[in-house]
Amino acid sequence: MKKNVELQGDTLQSKVDCEELDWGNEVHVGHIKETYPDGFDLILGADIYILFREILQSDSAYAGRSFPTSFLNQLVPRYHQSAVKPLFATVKALMELRPVGSCKFILGYVSRFKSNDIAVNAEVQRLKMDICEAPGTRKSLAGGAHEGWVYEISIKPDQS
Repeated sequence: MKKNVELQGDTLQSKVDCEELDWGNEVHVGHIKETYPDGFDLILGADIYILFREILQSDSAYAGRSFPTSFLNQLVPRYHQSAVKPLFATVKALMELRPVGSCKFILGYVSRFKSNDIAVNAEVQRLKMDICEAPGTRKSLAGGAHEGWVYEISIKPDQS
């Protein structure tokens, strides 16, 4: 990504930066908060999805081993659910750099597992954030095997 930003730098009217950010990594979040103390108007996430099988196959402890598809398919939903909390904790920490209502998280989302859909909505509610599907964004994907849409997520105003 950094190389892409560097290559496009002269053609862009606005300044674009690229920073390393692993969801839930307090060092990365701290660096971004320190570097950009005024926060962001928008935080974009597009189809945030990492296949567990790719992690297994790239991890040296598992390299060269083969795993039955049924085993991998059982692990994928659990992995993704475990990623939901650090994702939204990170997003909320970055959104809180701005006054409530002045930053949105735009998430391009692909529904692959109903359990993930439930986990995403539960975490958003737990963190007192608003989530709504952007009208007209729902599309059938992968020959109808999945659906995708865009969520607009913001921090709820204080109700006290």
